[in-house]
Amino acid sequence: MRYNTMFALSFQFFAGKYHSTPWGRHVNEGVPEWPPSPWRILRAIIATWKLKVDAEEKDVRNLILSLLEPPVFYLPPATVGHTRHYMPWDKGDKKNWHASKTLIFDTFVAVPRESPVITVWENVSLDDRSLKLIKQIAENLSYFGRVESWCKAEVIEEGKLPSVLKELDSYFVSKPLAEEDVLSSSEEIVNVLCANEGIDPKISLDELDKKGNNKHPLLIRTSILRTQIKNLYPPMSRLVQYTRSLDCFEPSKISHVVDRKEKKVNVVRFLLDSNALPPVTESLKIADIARNTAISTYGGKSHKKTSVLSGKDDDGNILLSNMHTFYLPSDEDRDGKLDHLTLYAPGGYDEAHQLALAKMKKLYGYNLKNDVNLLLLGMFDLDQWSETRKIIPLSSSRTWKSFTPYILTRHPKVTRAGQWKIQGTPKNVEIKVPENCAPYATKEHLMLEYGVLPDLSGMQIDGPVSQLLFSIDRVGLPQPSSIEPIPAYEINGTMRQWLTFKRYRRGKQSPPSGNPYGFRLSFPEEVKGPVALGHGCHYGLGIFVPDNESR
Repeated sequence: MRYNTMFALSFQFFAGKYHSTPWGRHVNEGVPEWPPSPWRILRAIIATWKLKVDAEEKDVRNLILSLLEPPVFYLPPATVGHTRHYMPWDKGDKKNWHASKTLIFDTFVAVPRESPVITVWENVSLDDRSLKLIKQIAENLSYFGRVESWCKAEVIEEGKLPSVLKELDSYFVSKPLAEEDVLSSSEEIVNVLCANEGIDPKISLDELDKKGNNKHPLLIRTSILRTQIKNLYPPMSRLVQYTRSLDCFEPSKISHVVDRKEKKVNVVRFLLDSNALPPVTESLKIADIARNTAISTYGGKSHKKTSVLSGKDDDGNILLSNMHTFYLPSDEDRDGKLDHLTLYAPGGYDEAHQLALAKMKKLYGYNLKNDVNLLLLGMFDLDQWSETRKIIPLSSSRTWKSFTPYILTRHPKVTRAGQWKIQGTPKNVEIKVPENCAPYATKEHLMLEYGVLPDLSGMQIDGPVSQLLFSIDRVGLPQPSSIEPIPAYEINGTMRQWLTFKRYRRGKQSPPSGNPYGFRLSFPEEVKGPVALGHGCHYGLGIFVPDNESR
């Protein structure tokens, strides 16, 4: 029973590469075989049968004799590529072959992994026995061409071939050129090695000559051809002229739309570099200059406005929320000099802001005695980068202490007689008295300065402690378990007064009270930084850092 009026095989290359050199050409000529030669298909069938398929020799021979007709190829869009490497190979001196290094070009045809090569024998029909055999061989054929050409071979089932060919978009047809055919202007001719239909059907695939070599022409090795037969082409083979599209190796242009999601970033870190780094007492000045630099870099020549960096809306009104940028200078090696600058915007920086901040290389502004260069350390999201725990202003701690002075945002409340307006201290907040109250004369004097009655029974409305509690609640931090005034700060073992810090921005409105205060805050649980409170907290004032001594 005849199965089909046409027979077809497909070869799908997993690595997207087909490696082979046409017969009669040297590998270093860099010419790939395209389309694959039918002679190579027949040899692959025999090799797969010998290694992997249990079948009778006569059945394989009958199959081979049925496929001697030059097939038609449907070729996917392809390009040519190559690799080059040095290989020990010196036939003239085999003893020293390893010392030789011959440059080898490995040229291949690059094809889409999902686009198979379709091979159609238009006038071939196989009986059931041959069809079963070729399916077994196709299932076991792991490569076609050189061994790098991993492939999946498959017999195209009955009735599916027309629909398969109909779906081959942008494929090229390569077929034998008949005498009556006229070559079109878009085609060229390429010689392809095929089997001669005059192959003796009686020659066995297992028959050997006196020297132990296979007698069947399809099994003759290339080395035998070159050394013994002195012919580049196997016996009973022929070169057939195939048509091939002139642009079969033209790269196809494919445009891809990249769906790129904007990366969330709300922290930008810089390292400060200068011959003389600014002291910590100039935190306000450095933060203010950094703000001006950032706004100027983002705005450019068009003076584009940015509420994220400036803290003002388009009409110049100050934003009431705290979603705009905190400029946080820090002294992370504790030498009394500012060495890092952290920009933190709870609302995040979009791509335009990220690009602008990445361009900041140097601080520039009024009254900057020494050049301060900026080295960008990174941009990241505060909640997603585990390394933030190693960055002092961004780490977590239960106890925080003032790094820069806390400044009041409102006037402490007094009566018309000049007496304090008193409110009770929160029940769950302990007001601690520091052991060292210098430079204040007594501890009572210190507590009064911080707006707390000496017996800790009450505190002044909108006094320093009262406003601190209000600031903590306003930024969403938990209520502290204790508050301890810090009358002075320490640098390299020396105690200095908070008054040494700059507390006024040049050309800007002064705070209600310029008195500076320092605190140590303890929370019932760890609090994630940054912690910046009070007047000027966006510009370097009111910054708190983890108190390692209290951990």
